[in-house]
Amino acid sequence: MIYRVRLTPSLELSPALQFVFDPAQNPGDDLIVVPGVRLALVF
Repeated sequence: MIYRVRLTPSLELSPALQFVFDPAQNPGDDLIVVPGVRLALVF
């Protein structure tokens, strides 16, 4: 599912959320959540 918010006729914002289960570089953690934002300029 993708959420996209049109801020202006040529600018779109999309939030992102990634879940990393059992990350290799962090053996003490079972889950890491990585938030993100994508900005697209449409012309």
